[in-house]
Amino acid sequence: MDGTILNLKQLIKIIPNSTVKKGSFIAKGSIIKSSFIEIGAYIDENCLIEYNCVIGIGVQIGKNCHIESFVGIEGNLSIKTMPTIIEDDVYIGAKSQIGNGIIIGEGSILGMGCLITKYTPIIDSETNQIYYGQIPPYSVVKPSYKDGKMVCIISQRIDKIKKKELTIQEILKD
Repeated sequence: MDGTILNLKQLIKIIPNSTVKKGSFIAKGSIIKSSFIEIGAYIDENCLIEYNCVIGIGVQIGKNCHIESFVGIEGNLSIKTMPTIIEDDVYIGAKSQIGNGIIIGEGSILGMGCLITKYTPIIDSETNQIYYGQIPPYSVVKPSYKDGKMVCIISQRIDKIKKKELTIQEILKD
């Protein structure tokens, strides 16, 4: 370093009543609002973790993600299981739950109340392809029921340009 003194308050903001366990990593520009960050969690640059979220052990969150209030993301440090990965530019709606080992693709938008586990069918409404354990990049996902069981529907795919032009509410309204 060149002798410059860094002011950590300018780099990250952790709101009171948050718990960030030793051994987790939070990159510059990120804001944690009264949430719980478990050991081994990795939160990349410019992320916003809203109120009352739980980010589990070893969860990896990419750049520019927005995690709404009351979201739970399960993690695990076992070498026998895949880590839970939230790729860059992902929005996760309030009260959603993401299970262990799930991969949420870059630029995806999950509506409020999505439950994603390795057993949750994620159905692409355009192709009828069914995914388990992962959401393809730039998918707009909404919770639903099919035959009395919880499923998630990929209602549309968006590109980077459309995502920047529209608000989350406009995209999910479709």
